Amino acid sequence: MQDTTSIASRLWQARQHGEVLDDMPTPASLEEAYNIQAAINDICQQEIIGYKIGATSREIQQLIHLDAPFYGPLYKIYAHANGAAIRVYENHTPRVEPEFVVVLKHELRSDSHVDISREQVEQAIDYVAVAFEIIGTRIQQESIAESSRGLHTIADFGSNLDFVVGHPRKDWKGIDLSKSPVDLSINNEPIATGHSGLSIAGHPFDIVLWLANQPGLKATGLPAGTQISCGTCTPAFAVEPGDTLNANFHDFGELTCTITN
Repeated sequence: MQDTTSIASRLWQARQHGEVLDDMPTPASLEEAYNIQAAINDICQQEIIGYKIGATSREIQQLIHLDAPFYGPLYKIYAHANGAAIRVYENHTPRVEPEFVVVLKHELRSDSHVDISREQVEQAIDYVAVAFEIIGTRIQQESIAESSRGLHTIADFGSNLDFVVGHPRKDWKGIDLSKSPVDLSINNEPIATGHSGLSIAGHPFDIVLWLANQPGLKATGLPAGTQISCGTCTPAFAVEPGDTLNANFHDFGELTCTITN
């Protein structure tokens, strides 16, 4: 297998230049996949504003051969405001997921031997917002074994391409976030409905709790201002240049963006 730094460098170059890699070695373990993520962070020196959480349903976990969710970094350079035009590379097979985002007002951290509690999570929340995550891959899927898809996904930025965030809502305590609805449309064509509680955890805050207690993050902590995208509320749908995406999040208003090349 190529060394971690070499793999990380190639993935970062592929993300920047729209390349697709057809000879990526398979990470030997979850630890090695996350080590590649960390090496990319070191190489690219981009500001990390938060984390996305993927594989938040049993169906996706089974599809990519994982038995739990995974996380990946959100870089500031790929974060956009509501209404933005998002440039994508079509060969990265972009897809859209409507999601809920939790943002921290102070650090969430615990002794490595003590789990963070749900109460600590709620006390740390500044606001809740909504988002589009544009996901995709820099790795040619036909070139890898089906059983290794999850490990490749983790190494490949957790499948993140771009991230569009709506306006913050600080009065979230009056909203039932176990079932806050969303209606997704592409080019004014309704394509899916869902809600905030469709993950295996049933609530975005429990997804944040899972993240906060991951061994690679618990001891170092999640700093104030961290944005945590809590998994999709609908299936992922393919998008292409020229598409206009719109989601009505009801309690949180509307979110829109356009896809360009």
